[in-house]
Amino acid sequence: MGGASELAILVQAQEEGFKDPEFLKRIDAIAQWLETLPGITRVMAPTDGLREIDRILNSPPPTDEAPKTRPQRGNLPTTRALAAQYYLLLEGNDNFEETIQDDYSVGRLTARGLFSEAEHFAQTLPKIEKRFADDFPEKDINLQVTGYGRLITDMELYLLQSQIKSFIIAFIVVTLMLGLLLRSTSLALFSMIPNFVPIFLGLGFMGLVGIALDPATVMIGAIAMGLVVDDTVHFLVRLRRHFSASDDIEAAIEGATIDAGRPIVVTSFVLVATFSILVFGNFTPNINFGFISAVIIFLALVADLVLLPAVLRLIRPQL
Repeated sequence: MGGASELAILVQAQEEGFKDPEFLKRIDAIAQWLETLPGITRVMAPTDGLREIDRILNSPPPTDEAPKTRPQRGNLPTTRALAAQYYLLLEGNDNFEETIQDDYSVGRLTARGLFSEAEHFAQTLPKIEKRFADDFPEKDINLQVTGYGRLITDMELYLLQSQIKSFIIAFIVVTLMLGLLLRSTSLALFSMIPNFVPIFLGLGFMGLVGIALDPATVMIGAIAMGLVVDDTVHFLVRLRRHFSASDDIEAAIEGATIDAGRPIVVTSFVLVATFSILVFGNFTPNINFGFISAVIIFLALVADLVLLPAVLRLIRPQL
C-alpha cells in the first residue's frame, strides 16, 4: 500500500560464471545480507530459482506415514554440470531472462522496498557498494547498482548540490545589487547580516528538531533570502537618508526604525502567517517547508530591527 521502490544490481562475471558453484555461493550470501538491511523487504536473486528447483526435485515423496512436506529452501548446485541442468529446467520460466543472460555471465539481483522508506536506500548505498568491493575484489567481476532507488538517490543529491550552488549565487548577486543600490560596499556587507544569519539559524533549527535536508527544504534558503531582503532594503535606504541629513549614526538608526519598523513588522507577520498555513496540511515536505520558512522570516524580522541596528551602533561603518 506504500508503493514499491527497488534497487537493481547488475553482476557481470566471467564467461558462464553463474554456473560456478563457488560464485553462486558468494552471490547467494550477498542476497541474504541485502535482506537484513533497513528499507529492503525482499531480494530476488538468480540463486532463488536454483534453490527452488533443488527443493522440488529432492523432496521425499509423500507416503501414508509421512505427510507431504517439503523443506522451505533447497540447496545450491555443487557442480557446474548440475547447475547447467537446473538452468535448463528454468529456461521456460517467465522471470528467467530477467535474472540471467543466455551466456550465464551476467545476472541481476533485485532488492525491493516500500517507497515510503526509500530514504534508507540513500543511507545504505555506500554500505552496499563497499560490501561488493570487499567480497568481489576480482577485476573481471563487476557489480553495478542501478534501478529506481539509485535514480531517486542520485536525483536527490543533484538537487541538493544545485540548490546549494543557487543559494551561493543568490547571496553574491544580492550583495552586489545592494552595493550598487546603497553605493557602499561596507553597508552592502552589513546588509547580509539580517539575511544570512536567520537562514543559518533556520538550518540549524532543522537539525535540532530532526528535519532532513531534502529537495523541498533545501529550497528554503534561496526563497527566504528573496523574501527577507526586501525588509533590509527598506531599512537601509531610510538609514542612508537620515544619515545624510543628520550625519549621526544613532539618529539615523532611530529614524530608519521609526519609518520602516511598522511596515517591516506587518509584512513579516503576514508572511509568517501565510507560510504557517502549510503546517496544517498532510504532506510532510510541505509542512516542513512552511514551518521552517516561517521560523526564518521571524528570525529575519528580529535581525532587521534588533541585530542590524546593534551591529551598526557598535561598529559604526562609513555610510
